[in-house]
Amino acid sequence: MAWQCQCLGVEPVRHIPLSGLKPLLAFSDLLNVFFQRFRESVKRAEWQLGIESHRLLVDLLATGRVAEATEELRKHIESHKERLP
Repeated sequence: MAWQCQCLGVEPVRHIPLSGLKPLLAFSDLLNVFFQRFRESVKRAEWQLGIESHRLLVDLLATGRVAEATEELRKHIESHKERLP
């Protein structure tokens, strides 16, 4: 839940460090870095193309065209990789 909040720009949960669980801390840090970079990528995205891509994915899956949906999803993810700092 904390990662969802931070991804949406909401203050992250602050009690994770209090847990003392090092694996949880490391994972939390990893998610924070990922979503920080993802937010930067989204800021550079062309919104209309993203909306069209999401709609196409839904349509392909709804009609059972899984192979085509898989390829479209790959292209969608690659577009974020190209914009990551």
